[in-house]
Amino acid sequence: MMANSLCFMMLVIISTIHHVKSTPAVLGEYPYVVSIWYRYNHICSGTIYDSTHVITAAHCVHGIEPFRLAVLVGVVDFANNEKTWIPVKSYAIHPSFGNRTFINMHAKHYYHDIAVITIKHRFFFNNHVGSAPLDFYEEPIVDDTVDCSALYRIVTWNSHLENDSQVLRLESHFITCITHPIHASLFIFNPFGEPSTPDWSREAIAGMENRGTPIHRSGIVIAIVTGSGCLLRGNNWTMILELWQYKNFIRTAVAANR
Repeated sequence: MMANSLCFMMLVIISTIHHVKSTPAVLGEYPYVVSIWYRYNHICSGTIYDSTHVITAAHCVHGIEPFRLAVLVGVVDFANNEKTWIPVKSYAIHPSFGNRTFINMHAKHYYHDIAVITIKHRFFFNNHVGSAPLDFYEEPIVDDTVDCSALYRIVTWNSHLENDSQVLRLESHFITCITHPIHASLFIFNPFGEPSTPDWSREAIAGMENRGTPIHRSGIVIAIVTGSGCLLRGNNWTMILELWQYKNFIRTAVAANR
């Protein structure tokens, strides 16, 4: 059981999604998705856990002094929405957080890559800001954690500069998966409705700006993206971390940092 559990905690997803028609989010559609800022720039996504805590990837904040971080909340279109930044009070990083390299894939990745951010002021919950739909009460069967018969939705930030100005828009995509033909623990995620044959030349949908962004199944946030990169021959990978396996860490961090 422990071996299987560790495998899924370090799950790598080969992603072939690019040039996918995304759906722009509207205010209130994903009220729990926030933007984490450092030095006046968006660096990562975050998922609201409760009125004072945000879940994100550990390497997004590791080594950064908390007072240099802020959380942008209640926004789906940076240029046109009212913007509220809340300063970060502290953060807790998983005690076993670290990194290693897939020797056979020539790829470096982080493991136990999760952090809980505590903000200085409470979120004001309304139609545009709220906690994420999480299910920590029923543990899925480990071998069935990634169900390729299911439809998933990934919520991502489209982040770039235009004329030296920050463009930041929240978008979503439906995706499905197939099992990698060689590596049983790897899964290929494709845009919903596209052929299942992967095009290895495409870029991964989850770029650096989308670390910490949530992945949904049946309306429940089940995972966050923790990293992505490019392998040899143009193959792309995306790392996800399944949240239910870290429920004890999350609850402990929240209780200790109120």
